[in-house]
Amino acid sequence: MPRKRREDAYPIDTRASKRAHLNAPADFDDPLKIWLSNGQFAVCCERSHTPVHSESSPLFSPPTTICPLLTEVGMSFGQYGFVCNITSSLVPAAHLSGHMEHLHHRQKLRNRTPSTIKSVLITHLLNSHHLTSTTLCPSPPGDLSEPIQNLQPEWSSHCPHPGCHHWYPVPTGKSSIKGQHAPTRDHIAKAHHENANTYLTGILEMKWIYRPFRKIVGSGHPLSSVVWPLIQDYAPASSAHAVTAVRSSRIRHIVSAHSQYSNLGWEKFIAGLSLQPGILRGLVKLRTKKEALSLEGVERQLELGLITIRKLHRSYIMDVQTYLSSKNDGQFRQAVTMNTKAHFRSLCRVSYYTYSRPLSRCICMLIRLVHAEHTGALAPFGTLQIRRSLAQEYAVNMLYDYFIQTEIPRPAALLQLLHQVLVTLVKQKFTNLETMACPTDYTLCIGSLADSGGFLLAATTARTCAVLQHNFYTVIIHSARLEDHGHQSFIPFHLGNFTRDPVPDTGEASQPTEELSAAPDEEEDADDSMVVQFREVEEEFVDGHDDGIDAEGGESMSPHEVEGGWDFEKEETFHCYYLNGDTAENLDTYHDSRSSLAAQRCPRKFVAQVDRNPGSLSVLNILAGNSHYVQPLLESHPSFATPYNQIKTAWFHTRPTSFKERRNYGFFFTEDGTAISMRDSDDISRTILFADLGVLAKTTIANISDQIVQCLPHGCKNLLRQFRGICGQLVDDPTSPDGIFLQPSNRVLIQPLLDVMLKHLSDPKELSHHIMRSPSVITEAAARKWLAFDKQILGQILVAFLLTCGIPPLHWQFRTFQFQLDSDTGIPRNLYLLGSELVIGHPAARQPNQVLQEWLWAFPHSLAPLILFYLAIIRPSVVYITGLLHYVNDDHRTHIFAHTFPTTRLEFPGVWNGSDVNNLLQVYTSSLPVLLSCGLLRNVISALYNQFFPALSHVGPSDDSMVDRQAQHTRMTGNTHYGRSDHVPFAFGMTLEQARKCMASSQALHAFYGLGSLDHPWADRLQNSVFLADLRNESLALKEARVLVREIYNLHNCRLPDQTAGLLETAPYLTLKDGVIGDEVLRRVMHAVLFGDSRPNILDRPSGGGYLIVDASTAVVQIVKAVEEVESGVQFHSPRHIDIGTIIHFDEVATQAQWHLAALKDEFPTSWMELCTDIHRLYQKPGVAREMSWVVRGVPG
Repeated sequence: MPRKRREDAYPIDTRASKRAHLNAPADFDDPLKIWLSNGQFAVCCERSHTPVHSESSPLFSPPTTICPLLTEVGMSFGQYGFVCNITSSLVPAAHLSGHMEHLHHRQKLRNRTPSTIKSVLITHLLNSHHLTSTTLCPSPPGDLSEPIQNLQPEWSSHCPHPGCHHWYPVPTGKSSIKGQHAPTRDHIAKAHHENANTYLTGILEMKWIYRPFRKIVGSGHPLSSVVWPLIQDYAPASSAHAVTAVRSSRIRHIVSAHSQYSNLGWEKFIAGLSLQPGILRGLVKLRTKKEALSLEGVERQLELGLITIRKLHRSYIMDVQTYLSSKNDGQFRQAVTMNTKAHFRSLCRVSYYTYSRPLSRCICMLIRLVHAEHTGALAPFGTLQIRRSLAQEYAVNMLYDYFIQTEIPRPAALLQLLHQVLVTLVKQKFTNLETMACPTDYTLCIGSLADSGGFLLAATTARTCAVLQHNFYTVIIHSARLEDHGHQSFIPFHLGNFTRDPVPDTGEASQPTEELSAAPDEEEDADDSMVVQFREVEEEFVDGHDDGIDAEGGESMSPHEVEGGWDFEKEETFHCYYLNGDTAENLDTYHDSRSSLAAQRCPRKFVAQVDRNPGSLSVLNILAGNSHYVQPLLESHPSFATPYNQIKTAWFHTRPTSFKERRNYGFFFTEDGTAISMRDSDDISRTILFADLGVLAKTTIANISDQIVQCLPHGCKNLLRQFRGICGQLVDDPTSPDGIFLQPSNRVLIQPLLDVMLKHLSDPKELSHHIMRSPSVITEAAARKWLAFDKQILGQILVAFLLTCGIPPLHWQFRTFQFQLDSDTGIPRNLYLLGSELVIGHPAARQPNQVLQEWLWAFPHSLAPLILFYLAIIRPSVVYITGLLHYVNDDHRTHIFAHTFPTTRLEFPGVWNGSDVNNLLQVYTSSLPVLLSCGLLRNVISALYNQFFPALSHVGPSDDSMVDRQAQHTRMTGNTHYGRSDHVPFAFGMTLEQARKCMASSQALHAFYGLGSLDHPWADRLQNSVFLADLRNESLALKEARVLVREIYNLHNCRLPDQTAGLLETAPYLTLKDGVIGDEVLRRVMHAVLFGDSRPNILDRPSGGGYLIVDASTAVVQIVKAVEEVESGVQFHSPRHIDIGTIIHFDEVATQAQWHLAALKDEFPTSWMELCTDIHRLYQKPGVAREMSWVVRGVPG
């Protein structure tokens, strides 16, 4: 009988025995060997790593030797027991087996290591450290005086209530005492409200603590609340080092180590102040409403006013965008960027938050410093003096006085005062070019300081300069618009922009922890809009840094927003003198803090232009007259400089370093072409092996299959196998708005499987997940546990797609991908079946002047059935269960990457945004030496294509076909007006030929990772690729092996399991007999691997060390494939019949063959060279020369 094939996502036992993941003798006398995911193996030769633990000692005995097996799985052993180095936690012996099943440990082992093998490993770890599965971890007798190795302590505050053992970590980014105590104070107010007043007025105890078991056990387990404090005087050697040490192997650095700040003079300036970074950063900090309400008296009134100013500033920026969109955008944008390479582009809603921050910080700095001068509280700032003009001093003092003297400030008045300050900041002239010449210089310098000392990455400063440039253009246009109308105070273009906040205020976000690219506003070839560049950072600011404040978007109307607050005609107690800003007081006239402030001046009357139509030539003429305020070169105004010149100087100094921090502006391939190296901001080289990316992709796809099987209810374990059987029958009408699963021809096939799934999930007697307590009652805890599979499966689908699709989409584009038409917005689907290929296409465009991008990505054949099964079977089940829990996410019915439960975000709450995508990518690729993001992965894959697939990277314009020429029209005309292939929807804007070229990029990467084959029409287009030449040789070698195993091993027309099993067991193609390695099969197949259908030069010889081990192992894999094909009757060469389990199986065969061949080569070098010589001369053996006879033979007659 034939050997039974696998029927689910798990490997069959016979293959598991062949793979020999772990060689473990029963008595453990021999070395213990475990195979790892990278193809290597770890060996432990010792039976004991610790002495027997003394009963008199409260702790375990320290290890005498380190177990290599324990190290390779990411763990260690100390006096408190096993430590997981990845999660920084202690693992009790009772939980060791379960913890080893976590993804971060499973990824260390060879994929699908059998559970019996893992049990042997666990037994060895326990026995060699003299523990049992019931041994408890020791507890320290008191506060710890020394740190525990590989555990990270937390700085936490303690609840003072007697008998309460709650500790709460200090929130990230909180510098004030009250902010650091916020979680503990909330706990006291809720749990101990009767004594809250007493506790909250005192000083809370703060210590470094360990929570050793919190990440190992569930929240309800007693060990989850265990806390081990360190002594009061303990402090880490360097708190900053403790933070960065965790990510020492990642490209993620907070503090810049380059000299651009020295060139700007900022380091010398900061050093001369001798102030703590926290004091300086407090001047420019954007406080939250909650922080402002915690203050008292004038400070509270002042900070609340500054929050209102920030809101008005966001609306101020949006008002210019509205104004420009109502006119000829191009003329106005060119007017402010004339004679430069800069851009002044439109913004999306979420961008207003980011673009309002730099100048808002500047205003906060000036107001707080003025308040310190008025109250005599300048001592904390030492010798710091902000160099500012008289005009700026007047404008800031007017705003400050209005804050202090007005109990309920009117927004119209605040807006007028805000515009005055902004104009004086932009329209300033000076001739004394010092390091700090204007307030924006101080803001840039102080804003670039890191909390722990030093400066932030240069990319952060370069980005801030680009945002300030946009702000300057905004102020100049507002000023020209008002002057053209002759307004004596600020009047909005559209009042509706100011009566609502474009983006809610979330205060100061934590400092960036990863490098950000500099905005290429001055680059000639820069085609990325500012919106695209900052989209990821804006999402993090808006979505992830609410600091616990109330949602301002839904709060009640503030007192100053009542009726009449927007009356711009109401008389005020101040004068709008600096509405235009271009005054003598703003030209080389500086405020002296030692003298009294001069009296406020009366406003100068504007003379309106003849033509008052906004957007007319008169406004453009005013802009031209003010262009010197936004010209980066002193040649345009040699008699004076402006703040804009200072901004551009800072940008030019930080821009080169920002590229180095990003990726050193280039990649370097290793000599053998198997890896790519890059340098981080500290000039440390980081290397990514392409093989590691391929292993990650395969492992992730295998994990998806396993997760799907686990989430299926009892009685449905074969559902995935049944779905694979019907996948080949699914068809897609590209012109239909309905998704693949809703089309009638496919629904007939899918609906029965979905009905079975829902029936078993709804069954109260279901044995695996127990979701339903009765037909009408759901168990919420069990339902939520089952719903956790949704994010796990979809997250791994996303990562597998990112690794295999080719050049990945942009991180924010994932939120737009749909598998079904959205009836509300009319946006079409993105998921299509083009023949046998599942593709995602038609993404939202990155360019601001386009809606859709004409491109598509293909899924590998091993991943396509899994995502189809998820969307067709699991997603409707998720909708059903969440409906029973009364949670509805409408995006589930249309979007591919949708959250299980909607988030509280204001922007795109139901779908995954760019931050979600990057976070998941980093979680599932944490084994790499570089922390990946979508942007970095795009760069790596692009470099890979340039190296291995130049035909895909450099494609010239397509010639007209012979058909088009005969029809006497061009290719474009033929595709537009004549017969078009409906295999690709018209919305893609491409022909089938163009679609195939798009898919070629994805399919080339599939072949590179071993997830596809050469049976594609795109292969001929890539003939010049060295990699594909090797792949083509492998294909020829497999054909050769199919013939040879039948002829030489006598496997003609038979499927005898015993015969094939015996052949694979004896492996004559690898046997060493009489000093000869292998047989004729190995030689002929290896010849095909090396030379394909050609022959080596007869004068050539193999190199001194012979041929590569990897080439010989490739030949062995082809032989094993051919033998198993005879047994199974399935050709493994066809992508349709290759599932991920088969792919991983043959990868493991290759790895084990490499190990075996390397041992033979080392032990028998002469035999190895004879093997290589035989292969080289296989078809070149000289024969006996004889005269040829050309008599006609072989034909009767």
